[in-house]
Amino acid sequence: IERDIEKRFPDLNAELVLYCGGGSRLALAADNLQKMGYRNVRSMIGGFRSWREAGLPVETGPA
Repeated sequence: IERDIEKRFPDLNAELVLYCGGGSRLALAADNLQKMGYRNVRSMIGGFRSWREAGLPVETGPA
C-alpha cells in the first residue's frame, strides 16, 4: 500500500477505507498511512470476510 498510495491518492485528506481478508493487517497499514500524513484513514473491522458473512453486497470488475 505505502509504495503506491501517493500516486493513486495524492490528496492527504482523501477518505481511505482499508480492508483485508480477516482484518488483522489493517492496524499496521492504517498506522503507516497516518504517519505518511493521510488524515482520513478508516479500517473495516473484521475485514472482507465479515462483510461477506454479513451478506452485504459485493461487486466484481476491473480494479
